[in-house]
Amino acid sequence: AALSGTVVKGYLNRAVVWRDSNSNGRFDWTDANRDGVVQESEVSGDDFVYTDSSGRFTGLKGQGAVYVFGGTDDLGTGERFAGLLSAPSSSAGGSLVVTPLTTLIQSYSTSQAFQAVLAAQSGASSLTDEQKLALAATKIRDALGLPGTVDAKDLLGTDPIQVALDSDPSTDSAEALRIYAKAAQVANLLVTATAAVVQARGDAGSSAAPNAALADVNAASVSAATVAIDSLVGSLGSKIASGATVDLGSSAFLGQVFTEVSTKLTASGKSLSSVGSVSDLASAVANVNSYFGNIAESADTTRVALTALVQTEYIVQNDLTSEGILKGSFQAAQFANASLDARFDEAISVVGPIAAPQTGQRRAPGKPVLVDPAPEGASSAIEYLNATEMRTANIRVASSLADTGAQAGDTVRFYLSGEGSVQ
Repeated sequence: AALSGTVVKGYLNRAVVWRDSNSNGRFDWTDANRDGVVQESEVSGDDFVYTDSSGRFTGLKGQGAVYVFGGTDDLGTGERFAGLLSAPSSSAGGSLVVTPLTTLIQSYSTSQAFQAVLAAQSGASSLTDEQKLALAATKIRDALGLPGTVDAKDLLGTDPIQVALDSDPSTDSAEALRIYAKAAQVANLLVTATAAVVQARGDAGSSAAPNAALADVNAASVSAATVAIDSLVGSLGSKIASGATVDLGSSAFLGQVFTEVSTKLTASGKSLSSVGSVSDLASAVANVNSYFGNIAESADTTRVALTALVQTEYIVQNDLTSEGILKGSFQAAQFANASLDARFDEAISVVGPIAAPQTGQRRAPGKPVLVDPAPEGASSAIEYLNATEMRTANIRVASSLADTGAQAGDTVRFYLSGEGSVQ
């Protein structure tokens, strides 16, 4: 039967959702015109659909695990998601949820580490696929330090944002916030590691433009995302085997993950050091993730907590990856101490007020575009101003607000080098 469901990494709009019908871990297509870009007529073997503006999808045919690539988090960060998500095909009957945590469960449940767990468990041979999946989910839950009250259904079939906003603040809401916080931490790590692999391989230029949807699902991008997932699951697997709990805000554990990434890159003749050191990359992600510490417990309201979580995702997707790693300008010092504190203060004015999708939902504004100083009506756009242009008397800056639900009285701020703002 065809599947329907929701992609929750924020709520991704125009993401490609496909089923790996032949279990080869790839999105199958034939580049008939040899332009390196996936087109609908070139897809063969795997079934796919797109998510709508609320992150929902319907009518996904085929069989096998469900994968998601690309899409834009319109209701949260406003940023394109340059990563890979997945969910087990048996995690729900006709509807499912795809999140960073279902991605871990899907990958771990098919890993050698989990097969070793099954081999060592009495009676494992009689477990059904559903029971094996629930066991894998429980192992991931325990490794991430989530409470025992969180069960497999909570991780595999529940939208934590919806639950957090709709539930009793003293019970289910707090638990859902913890689940989403862990999911966001995982996403931050995977997005950063994926970008590092893309940059180290020299594949940054192959990435399609934002919202290119199907064109995003090229072999290089999916391969880089797979390296990131496998590195995290490999590091988690060793912790699970020893019964340890991991801290996704710890540079020590994240250092193990980036060491795995480095090893995989070295085996393919590439070097992570061309992007940054293992310790610098681990520290940058750890510092951002550590802000999660008590957000869920200390925020005044659920919405404030969710917005604060989205701030960290924005800083990773925009500052750390898009404007840092993928442009060859990653600097660890920008993600530590006072520099990071200041950036968090700025980001609150950038991210959208995340909420369960509803009609009329307001969204995050488009990234500002610097417009080359020229006579009125000029349309050429540039990303950076050089020293000569900075000495020009007038510089025009434009930002698309077409899809944000802008209202009279709203304030638009443009931050200049992270120092102050113009509004």
